[in-house]
Amino acid sequence: MPLCFQILTTEYNIGFQQPSKDRCRLCVEWESADKAGELTDAGRNAWKLHTEEVDEMKSQLKGDIKTDLEVPNIVCVCFDLQQVGFIFYHRQELNNYNFTVWEHGTKQGHCYLWHEGEMGRASPYIATAVCRRLELKDAAGVKEVVTYSDAPASQNRNQFFVAMFLHFLTRSENLTEITHKV
Repeated sequence: MPLCFQILTTEYNIGFQQPSKDRCRLCVEWESADKAGELTDAGRNAWKLHTEEVDEMKSQLKGDIKTDLEVPNIVCVCFDLQQVGFIFYHRQELNNYNFTVWEHGTKQGHCYLWHEGEMGRASPYIATAVCRRLELKDAAGVKEVVTYSDAPASQNRNQFFVAMFLHFLTRSENLTEITHKV
């Protein structure tokens, strides 16, 4: 155990926890209903269909990553707004946002950090961060981008994202195709 970890946990009584994974709301509901014995046959069938769709999406992601590694000018990225953290500023707690974009081909992550005093976590702000990443890929000569994200409609499955993609493609010099999968 590192000395700094030992000092923080024993002398200052600071605890650390493993970050939790994003969980699908439907899967969590069905799992808890199944454990409680309240899952109906229709619910069980819907859960099975849902898991098959998840497996298909994972298969597509693996294929897109393989394409990213083999074909130049095609990039596969995943993005997500990480769990909200807190910072203290003049006795007030501010939400701290960390939007992360992972590029599979280069195995590089890019984080966009801001606090609620600057802007919130609504869709236009997330779209702005994705647009900045696309601008860098366009300048590097990339022709096609495949994006993956989770599915909160409030952040990236709405008219703001579609408008951003369309606006970006109209002024893009190199990038000609964006595929967004959720």
